[in-house]
Amino acid sequence: MDARRRGNIPAPGCSGPVLYKQSVMQSPKYSPANSCGFCGATSYRRVVARDTLGVLRATERLLCTGCTREFPDVKTWRQGRQDTPAAFSPAG
Repeated sequence: MDARRRGNIPAPGCSGPVLYKQSVMQSPKYSPANSCGFCGATSYRRVVARDTLGVLRATERLLCTGCTREFPDVKTWRQGRQDTPAAFSPAG
């Protein structure tokens, strides 16, 4: 078998022998525990909406900063289950 195929000969521009193939050195995909179950984003923000008096207030719902889906709580955001969207009612 050719020594170059075994990886014992230095590649052009390298000073030493090639010991491992790149695929062996790759680590598994990292996924943080505190991330969106749909897109993997690691942050969210509270949804701000107008109340019945027309004043802007933070709601209990969360908006993912990655996929912009709304979730009722952090647990659901992590699991990736989308809650039914709130009905839109125009003011007037």
